Formats: sequence, C-alpha cells, structure tokens
Amino acid sequence: MSSEMENEATIELQTGQQVADKTAVKRRFYTQSNFDLAHDRKINTVTVRQEVRDKLKEWFTPSRSCCKNSLLSFFPFIGILRNYNIKNDLFGDVMSGLTVGVMHIPQGMAYGMLANLDPVYGLYTSFFPVIFYFFLGTSRHISLGTFAVVSLMIGVVVDKSDCCQLISNSSNSSSNGSLAEDANGTALSEMPLNDSHYIAVTQTSTYAQSDGDDHDVVMCKVGYVMAVTLLAGTYQLLLGILRFGFITIYLLDPLTRALTAGAAVHVFTSQIRHVLGISVESFHGPLKLIYVYIALFKKITSINFASFVMAIICIVIIYCAQRWLNPIVRKKLKIPLPIELIVLIFGTLISALAKFSSADVFKMKVVGHIPTGFPPPAFPPVNRLSSVAVDAIGIAIVSFAINISMAKMFAQKHGYALIPNQELKAYGIGNILGSILNCYISTASLSRSVLQEAVGGKTQIAGLVSCCLLLVVLLVVGPLFQELPNCVLAAIIIVNLRNVFFQITDLPKLLKISLIDMLIWLVTFLSVVLTDVDLGLLIGIVFALLSVVFRTQRVHSSILGQISPTDVYEDVKQYSTAKEIEGMKIFRFSASVCFPNSDSFVQKLYKKTECDPVKIKQSMKRTTLSLKDLEVVQPNQNNKHQNGGLEEGDKAVCIPALSVTLTHVILDCSCMVFIDAVGIDALKQVIDAYSDIGVKVSFAGCKESVYDLLKNTVCTKKDKKGNVIVRAKIYVTVQDAVIAATEC
Repeated sequence: MSSEMENEATIELQTGQQVADKTAVKRRFYTQSNFDLAHDRKINTVTVRQEVRDKLKEWFTPSRSCCKNSLLSFFPFIGILRNYNIKNDLFGDVMSGLTVGVMHIPQGMAYGMLANLDPVYGLYTSFFPVIFYFFLGTSRHISLGTFAVVSLMIGVVVDKSDCCQLISNSSNSSSNGSLAEDANGTALSEMPLNDSHYIAVTQTSTYAQSDGDDHDVVMCKVGYVMAVTLLAGTYQLLLGILRFGFITIYLLDPLTRALTAGAAVHVFTSQIRHVLGISVESFHGPLKLIYVYIALFKKITSINFASFVMAIICIVIIYCAQRWLNPIVRKKLKIPLPIELIVLIFGTLISALAKFSSADVFKMKVVGHIPTGFPPPAFPPVNRLSSVAVDAIGIAIVSFAINISMAKMFAQKHGYALIPNQELKAYGIGNILGSILNCYISTASLSRSVLQEAVGGKTQIAGLVSCCLLLVVLLVVGPLFQELPNCVLAAIIIVNLRNVFFQITDLPKLLKISLIDMLIWLVTFLSVVLTDVDLGLLIGIVFALLSVVFRTQRVHSSILGQISPTDVYEDVKQYSTAKEIEGMKIFRFSASVCFPNSDSFVQKLYKKTECDPVKIKQSMKRTTLSLKDLEVVQPNQNNKHQNGGLEEGDKAVCIPALSVTLTHVILDCSCMVFIDAVGIDALKQVIDAYSDIGVKVSFAGCKESVYDLLKNTVCTKKDKKGNVIVRAKIYVTVQDAVIAATEC
C-alpha cells in the first residue's frame, strides 16, 4: 500500500449556507503520524519527574521577587491597600461597615444562642475572625461572622457532649458543699492540666456566666466548642497548605443548597422551644427531629403564652418591615431599615419594664448576664480534641463550601481574582486564633454579604468598620441587653430562615435541567432532615459521586453517517440526511474510556455495529467453521460503491446477521479526553476480536494525550522476533479514515 503522503487522493468538501457561499477544500488525507511529520509537531519531552523537580526548585529557591510575591499572596490586603482609592471607596466602606455592624449585633446574639452558648460568644465570633480575614482573605465582599447552619452544627456538638451531666453533678456537689465535678465525676482540681487551666483562666473573670446554667457547665460547653473550632481551623489550614482548594468542585451547588435547606429545618426546630417557652430534652441520631416534635406535643399544655405571643408579634413585625417597608426606606436612604436591632431594643425595654423574667408573673427566659470586655485568651482543652475530631471535619467542609461559594459569586460579579487555597489558609488561621479568643468557627452570611455589597462596600475595610461598632457593644452596651427575652432572638432566627426555605423551589428548575441533579438535591435534603447535618452531608456527597459513576456508565453512543456532500458525520438516528457508508461502521462514544465504562464501551460497540465478533467466533466453532469457510466477496470496480468502496484484492467477511459486508470499524475519539489502563485493555480486546473475523479497526479525531497513548500502547505491538506490527491506524479526522478505507 502506498504512503498517504504520496497518495494523490483528495478530500473535496462543500460547506456553507443552503446553496450559496460554497467552499471547496482539496487536501491529502493523513494518518495522525504523517500529519505530525508534515507539519512539524512539537512533542513535549518534559517528564513528570522534571516538572516536580522544577516546581520544587521554584518553591524553595529564595529570591527577592519570590519573597515579594509570597508576601503579597499571603497578605492580600497589601495589594488591596496599595490600589485603594480613598475618594471613591472609603465612604462606601464606612457606610456598609456600619450597616453590617448593626446587623451583626442581633444575628451574633441569636446565633450564639443557637450554638448552645451564651449570646455574647456570637458577638466574639462576629468580631475577631473579621479582623483576621481582613489581613489574609482575598474576597472583598463576604461578611464573616455567625451563620445559622454552622451555629446549629456547633450546637449539635455541644448537645452530644457530656457537659449536661455537670448540671446534676454540680447541684449535688453544691448541696453537699463539695467541689464541682466534670462529666466523668472528676473534681476540677483533679482535671488534666489543659482542661483545669482553661476553666481556671475563665473563672478569674465574670465572662460568659449565664443565669440558666451553672458556670462549670458553661465552661465545659465552651471547652468543647473551642476544641472543635481549633480542629476545624487546623483542617482548613492544612488543606490550604496542601493546595486542596479544588475540593470545592465536589460540592455541587444543588448539594450545598439542599444542605442549607435541610439544616434550616433543624434550626427552625431548635427555636420552636424558645417560641413556645417549652423545655425538652436533647435527642441525637437519625429521626431526632421526629422525637423532638413528639416531645413538644407531649408538653404542649405547658406552653408559655407570653413567650409565644411576643415571638409571633416580633416575627410579624420583622417580616412586614423586610417585605414592604425596607424597599421604601432603601430608595430614600440607600441603607436598609435595621428592623432586627429595633426589635431587639424594644424587646429588651418591654421585658425590663414588665419584668418578663419574674418567676411570679410571666416566667419568660431571658438572655441574662452579658459581660463587658473580652475574656482572657486560653488554649482549648487538649483532652477534648479526640472526642470532636470527626465533627470538626464536617463543620470545616460545610463552612468552607459556604464561604467559597459566596466569595466566588462576588469575585465573578466584580471581576477580581479569588484564590481558593489562600482562602482556606485565611479561614484556618482565623479559626485557630479565634478558638483561643473564645470564638467558634466563623462563616460568611449571604444576607450580610449581599447587604455589604449593596450599600457600597468595596473592600474588607468595611469589616473593620463593623468591628469598631461591635467593639463599642462589647465594651459598653452589652449589659443593657440582659433582659432580652430568648423568644425575641428565636423570632429573628426564624424570619432569617425564610429565604433558605424558599430554596425548595430549586426542585422544579433542576427537574427541567437534569433529573440527576434534582435527585442529588432531594437525597441530600431528606438525609439532612432525617439524620443530621454532618451525616446528611456525607450521604449527599456519596450520592453525588455515585451519580457521576452512573453518568459515566450510561454514556451516549451512536453510529455516524455522512451528511453529503460535506465532511460532517453525525448520528444517523438524529439526522435524516446522514447516511451510513456501506462496509463501514463509524462509532462515536461520547466519553473517555475508563474503568467504570470500559465494559459498556465494548458492549455498545458490538451492539451498534451489529457485529459481535465474540459471538461470531463461537458460532464458527460450533459449526466447525474456520475463517476460510466464511463466504468471501471479491469486489470489482463495478460493484465498488455497493461494497463499501472495496477494490479488487480486498476481502470482506460476509456475516449472515448483517445486511451489508463489514470491512472497517472507525472509532471517533473526538469526545475522549483520556483513557486509563482498563480502557487500553478494552481497546486491545476490540482490535483483536475484530481482527479475528477480518474487520479492520481505526481511530480518528484523537486529542493529543489520547493519540500518544494509543500510538504507544494500542496501535502497535511486537511479535516474537521483536518486529513492530501495526494493529490499527490513527487518522486526523473521520473523513481521513473514511477516504483511507475506500482508497487503500
């Protein structure tokens, strides 16, 4: 057979609009190897070992520019401040910072209570992490602080801890005049150094002492929360150092939205008891929400009507103000009405004047003691770390997923770079330092972030301004909220869940786009609601990964036909003008061939081509036929077109199950991005099986990486003497392969 480079056959194409604007192209047909030689393809000779060595050299070879770039990448605020326009940016940052700071006060206190801590810890969380993120973060618009879902997950950790046992232990010990004991019955003086030191440090001040809980119980809860925050921050920092920012691709948008919607159900349930004024025991494990509602209905007769009425009034006021009054105010003042803070202030005033907390009148639970200033720094108790190590993983992932999704949204909208690995470092360092300063894990809030951007915030200087306002609250104003009823905070949380609950409207939209995406949303949501947030997240991720496997195995495949008189080949079932070429089957597999779908690839190829060489060989053995016993067609020049373009000398296997004689199978590889070892074995199996019955296999339209792999592994082999045998050829396009099959 003459070389394709010497072959004078040409490819004639006519493309364009229906009749006019036709273009004729004449060129030789090429195999991929001859095309590379003719057009001087540059082959990448750099090995993986060399790439790793060069990268390590780049990282660990100090230079002035390298140190400067490292400093700027680790402290992004330097670059932001260098380009800061005081005239255009400062006013917007100050206004947005004050507005968001006002919003931090009620949300921080409410979500602090949601985390099963005193409300002041929510204010700490709204203060310190924002400062750390200013120096380390790359997003200019997200507002870190407290967030409902993460606060709930923190609260679950506290519920599962053994702190509640301290209530009975401390009450027994106080009546006997003995020392307070921890959950394991160990006197505080006999605790390990880290735990006893943590409590001793916090006991030197009056910080975070609640009226409702014994001080030792509060400190036990804080110890657990700070331990899980330390571990979550450590996980995030390690992921950032190891450059694992890409993990966000596995947290699909339907999955994260279903997670937050499901968690909102837990948040709502946790606040119902405050609205009703009913105390119920904590439940854990699957179906815990059902048990909570059963317990609530059993105690429905003991409802505190004062709490219930006040909560309903607050919910109605906040909702109506946000729904109808806020748009009017924002048109005139450019800032929203701080209705939550207004409700907080008036709720506190009414409670103090009417003495709602009095045991003789309304018996309404209030926030209680709120300290001024900051507690002294203390390292979280080391002996708690092992018991919260697993919980910290889920909290770290959920927090990062929520943060990065919001940060990406604002970065794309405003056209600046966001670095996921640096974001992980910023979150990690902020949470590690925050755990020492009595903060739990911080997360961006969508409502605050949108508000910060809408009011005119340009950089994280807005966060510093909000911290200044919170500093005033923590140093001076905090104790004024001691008479604030818990039901008011619960009302604020419930109203803020409104938009999260509306995410259930994603289902009809997802159904129109993808049934599998809708199922991911539904499975994740139900898993979170029926089990718990962390377990539901795990189930959602596993289901999402299984859906990828399912999609990989159920790949679309088709037989292509030529749309005459062009070189375009399309699915014969979708295009009525696409006609198959006799004697050939052009097969397209719309995915990479790899271990999940290699068997499916082989089965679909045999089915679509209507030629299963394995069954044919088995039939031959049963009838004691050999290849020579099959009917052989000797085409001549006159029946060339009727026999798939065969010339004299070519032999075609005439298979009774086929309506035409099959001589060539062309695999369109244009959709294949990679092929793994299992896929290579499957392709070798196909080539050998078709070769046994006299059918030639060729490849067309390969990507560069796929072509190199096929050329070195599939298309050639060595015989016993060491000679290289060409098993299959690779062509530049399907048209090249078709012309080669008809002309060779």
